[in-house]
Amino acid sequence: MIWWNDIQTAFWPALRRARNTLPRYRLADEIDGMLHLPTVLRHVLAYTCRSPAPIRSLAMLTRETRYAKSTLEYQWRAACRKAAWEGRLEDFFDWLLLLHALRMKAPRVTWSYVATSLGVHEHTLTRLAHRLMGHSLAAATAIGPAKAWEAFRERFLNRLAGISPN
Repeated sequence: MIWWNDIQTAFWPALRRARNTLPRYRLADEIDGMLHLPTVLRHVLAYTCRSPAPIRSLAMLTRETRYAKSTLEYQWRAACRKAAWEGRLEDFFDWLLLLHALRMKAPRVTWSYVATSLGVHEHTLTRLAHRLMGHSLAAATAIGPAKAWEAFRERFLNRLAGISPN
């Protein structure tokens, strides 16, 4: 039996601590801390990270957040100019989709099932693995989600933060 007082004092804080161990929540918190990014852009990027289902496109993001596409595109371009980087907002969505997929993949779970669960085709995940990581989907699986997060950080997030690649 759980007492009501225990829910307030123990359960919710424990749930928040557990949630914050997920890389996408840590990423959202990190993006929230990138004060050089425009406020609206920070908000929607962090929202995208915290979303339980991956947000796959700018159109999907604008529907969910009610921000104008032109506003988000303008703020993205301004942030990239400031970082002296030519990143694409679409790549942010693609990285998060691939990272979701790699997290879902387990030995007895097929890529077809993972793709269907995410609302995409398996070939989409294959193309993303090649384009973003330079690996086949099988190789990306072997590398594992932790290394994929490192690759995302190195190839994308650090540049958005204005950190030059090694």
